Amino acid sequence: MWLVTKDGFYSVVQDRGDPDRLVVRGRWKKHLKVLKDLLPGSRILVTPEADYPYRMFVSREDWEKLLKVIGELSEKEVVAREIKEREDGR
Repeated sequence: MWLVTKDGFYSVVQDRGDPDRLVVRGRWKKHLKVLKDLLPGSRILVTPEADYPYRMFVSREDWEKLLKVIGELSEKEVVAREIKEREDGR
């Protein structure tokens, strides 16, 4: 699956060696750093010879939690923007 947020573009696939784990791949380290900051204890691996030079291994459970957090953050940003637009329109 691909995930596109305001903070990055990610390619997410199942880990070939572990069906309970996902590989989150990115072309830019700064994009994965955003996810790393939301997942304490995670780390970014550098794979310069691969199609995506940066990777993180994440359990399916952690990925589900991460998506929920990303959704909640996005929702808060939308609400804040709408409030500001309404205030500016007075």
